[in-house]
Amino acid sequence: MAPPKVTLYVRDDQLWQRAREAAGPGGLSGLVQQSLRDYFDRAGAASVSPPSVLERARRLRQDADTLVRVLEQDPSNSPKRNRARLPRGR
Repeated sequence: MAPPKVTLYVRDDQLWQRAREAAGPGGLSGLVQQSLRDYFDRAGAASVSPPSVLERARRLRQDADTLVRVLEQDPSNSPKRNRARLPRGR
C-alpha cells in the first residue's frame, strides 16, 4: 500500500526557494520527510509518540540505500579491488 499523498503549504517564499535548491536527489518530499524525522528524533520532541515499527523499517531502508549509493561512488570500493582472494591449490 502506497503512503497517502499530502499537500504542503509554505508561506515563506524565500524558505521555499532555499528548500527547492537544497532538496537534492530525494526532491522536496525527501527533504520534508528527513526534516520531520530529525524533528521527532530530537530530545525536545520526546513528548511525541515514538515511531512505529513500519516507520523505523522505512528509515532503516532509506539509510541502507544511502550507504549503498555512497559506497558505490567511492572508487576504493570497486569490485576488483575488494574481491576476496581465493587460496591457490598446491
